[in-house]
Amino acid sequence: LDFGGEIIASLDYPLPPGLARPEAEARMTRSLQNAFRVAERLAEMDQPPYLYICCHGQSRKDIQNYVDQVFDRLKGVLPSFGLAVGSLVPLRGDNASAVLSRICGALDAIPESEREHTPIHAFGVSGNLTPILAYLGVDSFDSTSYIQAARNLGYSDPETQRKLKIMELDTMECTCRVC
Repeated sequence: LDFGGEIIASLDYPLPPGLARPEAEARMTRSLQNAFRVAERLAEMDQPPYLYICCHGQSRKDIQNYVDQVFDRLKGVLPSFGLAVGSLVPLRGDNASAVLSRICGALDAIPESEREHTPIHAFGVSGNLTPILAYLGVDSFDSTSYIQAARNLGYSDPETQRKLKIMELDTMECTCRVC
């Protein structure tokens, strides 16, 4: 809010894999409290930024319960908001089914009357999962893969998606101004 963003996300407490259940529950509760607090603050503003509420859970059922609480509590507080599903980054490589399960849990819990007006964002997920997530109903994605590749002097070939080392390239086929 202080930076004047037009789109903001609630402060959240991600759930790394293997987190003890009591700590996961405490983090989900704190994330929900932050979401409710920012939503109530935005409701008092004349032209508030658009809010994405961060959603977390260790399972599909957790996410469904989380989203149920969001809609129960915020009904009538804000005219609309989005959901940003978090804690996905550590799952995206070896456990794609867990990513899909959590996304489906969030989608399942959105009341039918709100689905058309509730965008879904997947934090930290892109690449191979993007097409299936878009098909399921995820509206936006973000990833730092390209930043990490650049930091490590890597390059992803746009045709083959092969990871190449910049310092080992003799030529580059890409004609964009950055390359």
